[in-house]
Amino acid sequence: MILTAIALVVAGAPSFDCSKASTKVEKMICADEELAAVDRGMARLYASMRRSERYKGQAEWLAKRNRCHDRDCLLDAYDDRIFDIGFAATAPRYYSSSDNNGTLAILDVGGGWYVFKVVGLWFSTPESANDAVEFGHFKLVRGKFRRPPADLECGLEIERLPRDRWDVFEIPYKKDMPGCGGWNASVSGTYSRSSRDRKAQ
Repeated sequence: MILTAIALVVAGAPSFDCSKASTKVEKMICADEELAAVDRGMARLYASMRRSERYKGQAEWLAKRNRCHDRDCLLDAYDDRIFDIGFAATAPRYYSSSDNNGTLAILDVGGGWYVFKVVGLWFSTPESANDAVEFGHFKLVRGKFRRPPADLECGLEIERLPRDRWDVFEIPYKKDMPGCGGWNASVSGTYSRSSRDRKAQ
């Protein structure tokens, strides 16, 4: 029983040792399951980047994160860094969708939490494309996640499917909106493991 409890604590911990947390931000992260999850995710994405790319923007991002005074600011800071790292990391699993020329990078960070970035493309010409982008983090509940639409912000539904696939569905914040991205671009689709990910194994 003691070993199980220790394993659960470690699984829910951030990327750093909370016994050595000294700043207000570090203590906030250690005390919050969601903040700990996004910290684990960002740290794993960052560690899996090419060394030549790894330090770009990291010092500035840490300074920005450490200026935060509340959890919303911290969550926004982590999501922004997940967006910046995006597909440069090798840690996530990669998926693609023929529904929207889309690509999904998703990383399981434990406890039902995931970090992700998804991009859908619509090609107006062979050389020109409009895009739709969603990114950040979520927790699956019974295999699903739903973020309802808000003022000027589209909602999002993500569902894990059998055979290692994902359904992603964007929810416009206005009923008469054609979509949430650029003209004709959408992240909505069913995503299956991409050839990039299979070759990496």
